[in-house]
Parts: sequence; structure tokens; C-alpha cells
Amino acid sequence: PLGAVLLRIVPVVLMVAALSYMLSAVATDLTGGLVLQFFAMLALCFVSGCLYPVYMFPVGVQQAAAWLPTGIARSLLAGAVTGQEMGLLPVWLLVYALAFFLVGGFVTVRRIKEVER
Repeated sequence: PLGAVLLRIVPVVLMVAALSYMLSAVATDLTGGLVLQFFAMLALCFVSGCLYPVYMFPVGVQQAAAWLPTGIARSLLAGAVTGQEMGLLPVWLLVYALAFFLVGGFVTVRRIKEVER
């Protein structure tokens, strides 16, 4: 059981780290980066049901929240507690993580090239 829980945690940690990296790369300064990360995570977690029960939202919001990275992470971690099957949820989180790392890397490389000019 502990190994199964760890298998669920690793994709969540990778996705959160990648999202944080991307948001910090997009921000132009430290203060803006912190504010952007705080409000982006707060909004994503609120809508995805991490801070407020997702069943209290309209059906359309619930369906959108299920595909948000934080919604998938919440479902994956909730499944670890209840013992539900993971399905493709870890794969989706890894896809999100890869996309966030790629966008963050692209922005970082562009900024470095601008400074070198």
C-alpha cells in the first residue's frame, strides 16, 4: 500500500514543481512571480475542489475541474486514500508536467537570448 501511495504522489509532485517553474519563468520579477504563483495556485485549487467541495459547483465547472492539473492531482490523491484505481491519471499529470517544463524552458531560453543580444 505504501508503494502505491508513493506512485500516486510522484506525478503530483512533478506536476506541481513544473507548474511552479513555468509560472516563475513567465513572471518578470520575484514579487510578480510570487504573486502569480499564489493566485494561480489558489484559483486552480479552489475550482478543482481542493479548498471547496467540487460537487458544490455547477456541472460545467465540475467537468472542467476534472481536466485541470490540480483536479487530476486531487482525484489521484483522493484515490490513494479510498483505494480506487489510478487509470490514466498519472499519465495525464506527467503530460501536464512535461508541457509546463517545456513552456518554462522555452520562456527561459528566450529571456537568455534577449539578454545576450
